This record gives sequence, C-alpha cells and structure tokens, in this order.
Amino acid sequence: MLLVTSSITVPVGFFFYMPDPALKQWDKEDKRLKKSGIAKKDRPIKPERDSAYPTKTEIALGLFYNPPANPDKKSKQSYSKLVTICKKLEY
Repeated sequence: MLLVTSSITVPVGFFFYMPDPALKQWDKEDKRLKKSGIAKKDRPIKPERDSAYPTKTEIALGLFYNPPANPDKKSKQSYSKLVTICKKLEY
C-alpha cells in the first residue's frame, strides 16, 4: 500500500501473496479431468481454503484495516472513507 501526497509517495505496508497449494493442486487436477471429459459429479470436490493462505482481497483489506501508527487528521478521514468503501465490497 502506498501513501501518496502532493510532494512524496511512501510505501506504508506490504504483504506477499502465496496461493493455497492444496487449491492450486485441486484446480490443476480438475482442469485435467474436465479436459478428459469426466463429469463434475465424478471429479473430486473443491477443498476448503486454508486460512494460512489468504486471498489477494483478504490481504488488501487487511492492509486497509491496519492503518499507520500515528496518522494525522486528514489521513484518518481518508482512511475512514477507504474502510467504508472496502466494507461495502466485502461479500
């Protein structure tokens, strides 16, 4: 996440995305089975997502919900508006 002002742009937070290996393996196998014509009812079901591997959306929302340590008044207002928008995007 970047803090952008009229005079400077500063990175204020980051988090690396790593896909869930179990879901990635399932997706790869599912695509292979689809291509070979296996019916959906005969293919393995999608595994539950492991919370140790958050989605890109969860990472982004986590960065928005954890603001900088000492923001000024204008930053607090902007951050508050951003959090409101992000909450509306959650489903």
